[in-house]
Amino acid sequence: MGGSDDPSNIQKLTIKEHAEAHKKLYEEHGKWQDLIAYKMLSGQISSYKATQEARRLAQLGRKFSKQLKKKLSEMKIGNKNALGNKGRLGKPHSEETKRKMRLKKLGKNNPMYGMTGKLNPFGGKKHTEETKHRISESKKRYNKVD
Repeated sequence: MGGSDDPSNIQKLTIKEHAEAHKKLYEEHGKWQDLIAYKMLSGQISSYKATQEARRLAQLGRKFSKQLKKKLSEMKIGNKNALGNKGRLGKPHSEETKRKMRLKKLGKNNPMYGMTGKLNPFGGKKHTEETKHRISESKKRYNKVD
């Protein structure tokens, strides 16, 4: 709660005691962060769920500019390019990046991508008959029932 990490300001606690400390802090100060910490440390929610809940609650207090609200609204009603064609650094995507994104959207119908949508290093290449035979024999070895 903003205190220092000085040894005189630190206490050793078990996980159960740590959870109870967060519960008391929540009851005393009403901070949602303490409630989430209490629930996670006491095993009521997973750390993944705690992270999701923290993100959701953190968004509640945020103020958005009118311009950003308009852009978010446009995105929700179908204008997917409302924020512009920009990457995560705010710069426009290169032509090569755009090409890769287009290819990835093709999914399993694209020889460069498999059923998972991940780039296939053998994309579009065909195995020789010899290689197909070796793969088949290898699979038989692992699928034998003893």
